[in-house]
Amino acid sequence: MVDTIDSFSLKETFEIFNKLMLKHYFIDITNYKNLIKYLSEESIYVDEETIQSIEEEFKEKVEEILNEFGSVFIKLNYNAATDSEFLVHKLECFKLEDILILLKGSNKINTNFTIFQNEKEEKNLLLILKKFYDVKQENEFRIFIHKGVIKAISQRHINIFFNYNEEFLNELKRIILEYYEVEIKPFSNKISEYTFLDVLYLDKSKKVKIIDIMTEEIRQLLIKYSEHNYSFSDYFLLFTNWEEILESSKSETNEDLCIMKVIKSPEEIIESPDNINKFPQEIIGEGNVQNIQDIINFLNLDGEK
Repeated sequence: MVDTIDSFSLKETFEIFNKLMLKHYFIDITNYKNLIKYLSEESIYVDEETIQSIEEEFKEKVEEILNEFGSVFIKLNYNAATDSEFLVHKLECFKLEDILILLKGSNKINTNFTIFQNEKEEKNLLLILKKFYDVKQENEFRIFIHKGVIKAISQRHINIFFNYNEEFLNELKRIILEYYEVEIKPFSNKISEYTFLDVLYLDKSKKVKIIDIMTEEIRQLLIKYSEHNYSFSDYFLLFTNWEEILESSKSETNEDLCIMKVIKSPEEIIESPDNINKFPQEIIGEGNVQNIQDIINFLNLDGEK
């Protein structure tokens, strides 16, 4: 059986949010030595010999999850492989080979290995597999929490202008604040002082669901060990830093305010390194499967679906 999702061994924060998140499983890969060895090698070639060398127990767990979910979105402890999206279109994994290709092709994922190898308190390396949803990007938002209080909300994808209407934003803010008050605030004394929380707004139920969590401590680890040139926009999106968020959320009556920011015109779009370095839509678009296959063949990868 796959590991239960009752707890993450890394941060108590995750233990609080697990049952509130979109359904997912994790596999603790710490002791799969053959898998770790393969993932640590520079080559990203995936062949039958490679598959055979990986522990059967791991492969069985992956197969079990894929059988339940159909396809998955993956990440290690702290990062998804968003910088290698061009290798597996839309980051949707249908089989083990897709998962290995994404893990091997991502510099962000390499950072997770570096943290695991260098930080004594990070004793477990986890592969997290989420059921893949082709979600509306305009329905993804990031919440900024300080000392158990929501200080700000931002649209999650800052490279796109969505033209939100004011009525929707006001309703969304109300839903998020109400959700937080009921589901999360009871645990606020256990939440990291500075917490980033990504949520998805569900059109049909008019509710929100947690997608992912990050703490300031995790952000600092990623910056410390990563070769990726992180900018403020990778984490704070439309804000500059925590200082700006806390200052903006102050009121004359000392009541906590929750500020919301979205891109209000195409001129306000912010390009991140990930967005700039992706293959253009002409290459990775839905109608260009042959182009994708040609790229994969050129990279000497097994990309057959």
